[in-house]
Amino acid sequence: MKEHALAEIAAGPGLDGRAARSQRTSDAVIEALHDLIAEGDPRPNAQRIAARAGVSTRTVFAHFATLEDLYRATVERATTLVLTLLTPIDTDRPLADRIDALTAQRARLNEEVGPLRRAAALQEPFSPTLAEARRYARQASHEQVERIFAAELARIDPATRRRCVAAVDAVIGGETWDLLRDTHGLGADEARRTVGEAVRSVLPAAPGAGASGLARADDGEEAGQGGHAGEDALDAARDDRARREAAREAQARREAARRSLDEIERKVERLVDAIEAGSPADLLAPRLQALRAAKLSAERALADLGALPDDGITPPAAGRD
Repeated sequence: MKEHALAEIAAGPGLDGRAARSQRTSDAVIEALHDLIAEGDPRPNAQRIAARAGVSTRTVFAHFATLEDLYRATVERATTLVLTLLTPIDTDRPLADRIDALTAQRARLNEEVGPLRRAAALQEPFSPTLAEARRYARQASHEQVERIFAAELARIDPATRRRCVAAVDAVIGGETWDLLRDTHGLGADEARRTVGEAVRSVLPAAPGAGASGLARADDGEEAGQGGHAGEDALDAARDDRARREAAREAQARREAARRSLDEIERKVERLVDAIEAGSPADLLAPRLQALRAAKLSAERALADLGALPDDGITPPAAGRD
């Protein structure tokens, strides 16, 4: 039975009519939760979710054993949405261009997923899934700031750098966006410009332009080097720091992809147990299909990073338990 379930994931068979209807119902339940959150209900109960989806509460729990499973599916959908809104920012571009690109990106992100983020913050103490998703999002934001502004951050001492990264991360974060939009009543464009101005005031200015904000470049160090040799040494140090930051970011992404594969394996085990217990196959087939898609996505991410493991999910050999 386990071999059959895993083979379905690897082979990816087409869905029959009942399985397709089951998938549409699952999607409708997830969409209902998403819509209720977007409309201002951060913690809708199963009855409200079922009513919005046009199904019974029993149907909700036929597709999602617990609300935690439903939150997990919603997080996966939100993650897909976030990935469509994020584009790489070229770190070789001028500082002003990088700030503009980052603030425009965060403005889109905060407008699109703000309700989900606020709901996740309220539910986080009660949901391991949401707590993990928010922890990863915070880490990714911090690392993005370090990567995009690596050249500027390399010119300041470690203590100031930590404060600078923390300040920029806070300025571009969702909580600050909510404050500007809701409390102070700024429009989206005005809020984006305000965030950009705040980031500029925190980061160090270009060499020769004078320091600003928290980031006071270490002029004494630059003066002490003397001539072109000093400039070359500083450039080498900046490049080395940038490489280390890129390596840390790549490692974090590899770990996230591996966690995704581990989670898929756990889900497969739960589905296999459900199949062996006699659960309807037409309800489980869409979940197997979704796991297959998630598995392929995680494996592609690892392959892109040059770290595809040998222990990925593959159908076991015949006769294996």
